[in-house]
Amino acid sequence: MDPIWTVVVLALLAAWAALGVLNLHLRQRHRLRLREIIHRERMAALEKSVPLPELDPALDDAFLESMGVSPADRALQKARIGALAAGLVLILGGIGFVIAFLLIPETPQTLGMREEASLGLIPFFLGLALLLFHRLSRPAADRDHPVDT
Repeated sequence: MDPIWTVVVLALLAAWAALGVLNLHLRQRHRLRLREIIHRERMAALEKSVPLPELDPALDDAFLESMGVSPADRALQKARIGALAAGLVLILGGIGFVIAFLLIPETPQTLGMREEASLGLIPFFLGLALLLFHRLSRPAADRDHPVDT
């Protein structure tokens, strides 16, 4: 295989990772803008002695608690989602690492580099551990259902 394919594969993986980071950044920026708008609206209402506008129930922690969702449950759910995302990224990164090193042609300059492909198993198994955490940390109510989201 030509070494250019290794560069192409690595460039595609880097572009994919960059798009993921950009997506996270844009979502966080949107949340921050939404909070700023809500804050300005509430401060303006306080200055004018107008009754405060109601918050969107999805943003109100008290609403979530009244629905039986405790802060600990929300923290666990965030940890589970984070573990799932990180686990998938590590698994795919480990597989990509192994493939990239296996695609390196055997030449005198690259002698012995194919043996380094086994280093890709480290992120692969770390990702499996995170997926195992995601699976085993399901709330007790969800354990009765065979399908996991």
